Amino acid sequence: MSDNIEKALYSGVALLMLIAALTSFFYYYAQYEGFINRATQQMSGHVMVNQKLDDAFFTTTGNEVLHQVLEIKNREKTCVISRNYDAELASGPEIFVNGQAHDRVDISGIDFSKSYRVDYEISPQGVVTAIYFTSE
Repeated sequence: MSDNIEKALYSGVALLMLIAALTSFFYYYAQYEGFINRATQQMSGHVMVNQKLDDAFFTTTGNEVLHQVLEIKNREKTCVISRNYDAELASGPEIFVNGQAHDRVDISGIDFSKSYRVDYEISPQGVVTAIYFTSE
């Protein structure tokens, strides 16, 4: 074969390989871009997520209930003091023990040996607005 024909064949094969590489690149790039667009669209939408938890996650001891009640009372005292200095503190969820609000609960009535069921009230934004402790 002459050198010109051989160069033309090599050039033709190289051109075909370049075209095949570019075609596969743009094909897979378009598929990847479509995947990213679909994932972004799914992630940006509001999706309701439900999670079932075992009952073991909804019980607590009397010690923990007492601790929660005392902590929220302490936080309220801090808020009263901070109002004198124009400081703004975030308020936490309301706490109820056996149907009574935390500010009306008699601390001596919380039994350390009992187990308490915990129920949460959650706003549509996912913020816990109230915690209910009920003795079992």
